Amino acid sequence: TVTMTVALQAGWNLISLPVDPLTPLTAEGLLRLINLQGGQATDVNRWQAGAWNTHVAGLPFNDFALEPGRGYFVKAVRASTATIAGRAMTSAPAISLAAGWNLVAFPSLPAGYTAETLLQSMAAQGAKVVEIDRWSGGSWNSHLIGLPFNNYAIEAGAAYFIRASQAGTWTK
Repeated sequence: TVTMTVALQAGWNLISLPVDPLTPLTAEGLLRLINLQGGQATDVNRWQAGAWNTHVAGLPFNDFALEPGRGYFVKAVRASTATIAGRAMTSAPAISLAAGWNLVAFPSLPAGYTAETLLQSMAAQGAKVVEIDRWSGGSWNSHLIGLPFNNYAIEAGAAYFIRASQAGTWTK
């Protein structure tokens, strides 16, 4: 068992689970965990089948299960941190990409990947990827495959939107 900390800023935060939780964690469970540790989070959103699916704290609707390898937007009223206990993720799960936008996370990833090298690795495995976007400082930062602009480092544990022109799978 290990514990990992997720940092939240005031506003929207694009996060992923840094560990595989010991007990299943739902959207409401994550909000409770953040709030019990001194934060004040109000919403968790996931990108599901091409649309947003929202859970609002305290309401019985859309209390979806959180999964390693997926990204989530968490709305926080103030900056805080939340510690999550679970099993360390020593290997990256296969990433299934649908045609269109995909919100994915890389819980475990070897160091050295950039936006371009990640997209090139996916393309080498047959994925028809076009773009990768990250949420940084309250706005989007985009990298298009094959272009030299915005070639940022990919962080293990972070979440990203990847746009694919057709479905595919990537394994590292």
